[in-house]
Amino acid sequence: MRSGKRESSPIKVVLDTNVLVSAFLWDGNESAVFDQCLGGAISSLTSQVILYELDDVLERKFGVPWERRFEYLRRIMSASRSITITGDLRVLDDDPSDDLILETALIGDAEFIITGDSHLLALGTFRGIRILRAAEIIRIISSR
Repeated sequence: MRSGKRESSPIKVVLDTNVLVSAFLWDGNESAVFDQCLGGAISSLTSQVILYELDDVLERKFGVPWERRFEYLRRIMSASRSITITGDLRVLDDDPSDDLILETALIGDAEFIITGDSHLLALGTFRGIRILRAAEIIRIISSR
């Protein structure tokens, strides 16, 4: 018997590097969002630039050994579609590296960017792509 909830395709999102770092290091909304990606409720989009930045942050700021970083990157890649970006998009003067997140979402036709970054959150939306915190996307998923 079917439930009263409408079945729908997974939500397409880009997880910002800060969300991926938090999902790896701590239990919380970010790890719950990543679990939804692994389970297929969310369709994750990523790019090589995001993965490079993630690897760098985990090593440089948190001292995560290569084996653990490699396994996490492998999990992300298995749960995500990789988007090729050019790096040509210029939107945010305050933090140009965030333009790479916006470009990944734009080229990948994402519905949402999930982030904790204040520069991105201040935009609210970008060309129809909503920019939210992890807790907000969890509420959206649970209401579907």
